[in-house]
Amino acid sequence: MPTIKPVPGITITKNFALRITVIYIILGVLWIVFSDKFMFILFEDTHTLNLVSTYKGWFYVLFTGWLLFLLIRQELRKRNAIQKQLTEARNKAEESEKLKTAFLNNISHEVRTPLNAILGFSELIVNPDLTDDQKEAFSGFIKRGTSDLVDTIEDILIVSSIQVGQVKVEISRDNVNHLARSIIEYHAAQLKNQNKKKDIKMHFHSDLEDGDSFIKTDFRHLKQILNKLIGNAIKFTDKGSIELFIKRKSETELLFEVSDTGCGIPVSKKDVVFNPFRQAEENSLNRKTGGSGIGLSIAKGLVELMSGQLWFESEEGKGSRFYFTIKEN
Repeated sequence: MPTIKPVPGITITKNFALRITVIYIILGVLWIVFSDKFMFILFEDTHTLNLVSTYKGWFYVLFTGWLLFLLIRQELRKRNAIQKQLTEARNKAEESEKLKTAFLNNISHEVRTPLNAILGFSELIVNPDLTDDQKEAFSGFIKRGTSDLVDTIEDILIVSSIQVGQVKVEISRDNVNHLARSIIEYHAAQLKNQNKKKDIKMHFHSDLEDGDSFIKTDFRHLKQILNKLIGNAIKFTDKGSIELFIKRKSETELLFEVSDTGCGIPVSKKDVVFNPFRQAEENSLNRKTGGSGIGLSIAKGLVELMSGQLWFESEEGKGSRFYFTIKEN
């Protein structure tokens, strides 16, 4: 990364020095040419005029010195401001480089882990001495690794597409209650089949009657948003409940809420929750929950793409509540 060198605050450029010199010469010439005439107009008394003429040189020096002081001070303020901006830019560039490196390291880890599982169990499963139960277990590990790998690659593609503005909104009409209920049921089944350590109850609530829950929106992106938020809630919740609420905020706007009883978000981390690179830094390779740490960033990007807003409330040790709105089209 190229080094950004700050501009010293006391440096005076040639243009500025030339400008000061020209101003000084012009003032001097004007003073020499017109000062006597000006003094004669003010003081008709010869004695007073001679007295003033004795000190007019000192007056000129004091006046021009004060003027030069103001000009130089203004120039120094500009240069100090530039130096401050360059220093901030350098710090941001260094931080961005550090966060991107952490992000790439984390993604690399998330790709290698399922790949190693797939390769390892693929070699083991062909062993003729394995029992049917062992083959079934190994097959499950391979499927899970494949699914994790696909999810990671999909996340990378989505966040890259969002950042370059290549994600398009595709409007369709469907039943939002059915979509939300199916997502809750899917995650509940996944928890039951794959994670015996978590004791989580999944609940769905909607203010919309099933007959009135047909809306026009981008259901593909809505499904991705809900999956990311619910997946994030599951990741940080070991025991308790996860609930999905749908409410009508206005005639053309719906409000979604995903709440959990997990560990919550520390106050120090609340400002960087939606930052993908910062999440990668916080989600170190030893983090127990795993994952690439870009799910919330993807959710926020998709919500904003659909002209909505995403925000959250959280209390450390008591859980989190994520809210987002979408507008019907």
